[in-house]
Amino acid sequence: MQTARFSDIAATNVKPAPSPNLASLYTYLTLLTKGTETVGVERSDMPLKRHEPLTEDLLPAGGVQATGQDLAKWVIALQDRKIVNKGSLERLWKPQALNDGSYRGFTSTINGYGLGWPSIRRVQHPAITLIRGERAAIFIYPGDGLTIIVLTNLLGASPQKFIDKIASVYIPDLTAEK
Repeated sequence: MQTARFSDIAATNVKPAPSPNLASLYTYLTLLTKGTETVGVERSDMPLKRHEPLTEDLLPAGGVQATGQDLAKWVIALQDRKIVNKGSLERLWKPQALNDGSYRGFTSTINGYGLGWPSIRRVQHPAITLIRGERAAIFIYPGDGLTIIVLTNLLGASPQKFIDKIASVYIPDLTAEK
């Protein structure tokens, strides 16, 4: 994977997940369980270190470990058609209708799904998204030439909830969902 795509674009700090040199993960929430059922959450005043094992049978769904700079190089290469051709990229990013003709996604904002790519279906400033574990997200605004990458190690930071607000600084008529 690294040789085939990332080294071609000089993204030198990319490693398959899981990597032994990961930043520690933190959370403020602990799930409360009764047997195998989750019955609530408890909030801590201090962040709690959390280990999140990712077994090899989940790869490549676990993604990659990369720096923000390498992810930026990857997005630029993707949009410059150095990784896939224009037709393939359009097919990957095009939201797909379900059998009943509707479109659904993860939230009211992320409301469509391409071939492996969640999307924001809207008339102005549609976006393609990648989200990982409520702690990292990439929003690509293809028509606006803008990409926002937010990487955190705080589980539950939910950057997908505020990336449109960051993008609205660069796209003045983008109305971010409240």
